[in-house]
Amino acid sequence: HTLRGHSGALSGCAWSSDSKSLVTSSYDSTLKLWNTVDGVLITTMEGHSQRVNHCDWSENGKTIVSCGDDGSVRLWDAEAGAEITTFQGHSDTICSIDVSNDKSQVISASEDCTVKVWDAKSKKEITGHSDIINDCSISPDGKYFITVSRDESIKVWDIDTHKNISVLGGKYNEQYNSCDFSSDGILYTGSDKGTIRKWNIDNSDSLSKHNGHSNPITCLRVGKLNNTIVTTSWDGSIGIWDSNCNRKKILNGHDDWVNYCSINPRDNNQILSASHDQTVKLWDISSGNSSIIG
Repeated sequence: HTLRGHSGALSGCAWSSDSKSLVTSSYDSTLKLWNTVDGVLITTMEGHSQRVNHCDWSENGKTIVSCGDDGSVRLWDAEAGAEITTFQGHSDTICSIDVSNDKSQVISASEDCTVKVWDAKSKKEITGHSDIINDCSISPDGKYFITVSRDESIKVWDIDTHKNISVLGGKYNEQYNSCDFSSDGILYTGSDKGTIRKWNIDNSDSLSKHNGHSNPITCLRVGKLNNTIVTTSWDGSIGIWDSNCNRKKILNGHDDWVNYCSINPRDNNQILSASHDQTVKLWDISSGNSSIIG
């Protein structure tokens, strides 16, 4: 399936927890909500004043979270398509967000080199990186979150105290663009060198390194049902890898950079890819097929 409707490059995509809906974010400064069954556009959400860089859902599927170049984090009512609230506090572009499992906190990573932890009543600013923070990810047990940065480091933070627990990497001459956890707590990262690394957060050295793409990896996500790894890249392809980073398949079909991917939480054989070519594709990993529905 291929979804068309945005007038700018696609920056993000995310399945709802029941897999019946998906949200997309775009450089056209909007988010769009789609029905995954028939590809019909449900609603367009407008509120960001500049391009939207990332979108995600709360675990209960009732709230959509977005961030963008305007430095804001916005919460939306998924059913009504209406904005609930806006968090302001970053002084530059927000690159990535993640939502805690209990829905009480949102983590935002920014080009202002800070991370912020937001809840309904307050925000906590965390400093520690010396360059743009590209991505953030909360651990499966909800105790920690990870930030990856252009300063070539990966930092582990306590989600309650907001203290830095450990620093990974820093010696491999790689800038880390994306990160995600497997269901058993193994961390994976994708770099500007196109490499995938596997980590135990208790060890500053990577467990293994694998050459993934010929260009920078833009997004790396791990399926929580089978620990399949999916990567996207400036080389226009989508990589499928097993938990040991062995290549299973390369999917091609976009006409430009692929910026983001999302894995169906109920069926890890289905993935979404969002591209600079202004489309989102829905893929079946086993067959490698995608088809137009919008």
